[in-house]
Amino acid sequence: MQIKKADIELFQTLGLKPIITEISTVLDVSSKQISECLNAFRPLLSLKLGIGEEQET
Repeated sequence: MQIKKADIELFQTLGLKPIITEISTVLDVSSKQISECLNAFRPLLSLKLGIGEEQET
C-alpha cells in the first residue's frame, strides 16, 4: 500500500509515472526491495490468453 500511495503522490507531483528509484527514495527503501514487491504482486495471466491481433496463439 505504501508503494501505491507513493506512486500516486509522485505521479501527481511529477506529472508522469515515477520510476522505481524515485519511489525507493521517497520510502527510504532499496530499489531492489521495491522491484521485488512489485513483481510479487503482478497480476497473473492465463496461458490460454491469445496473443497478437488475431488472438489465436
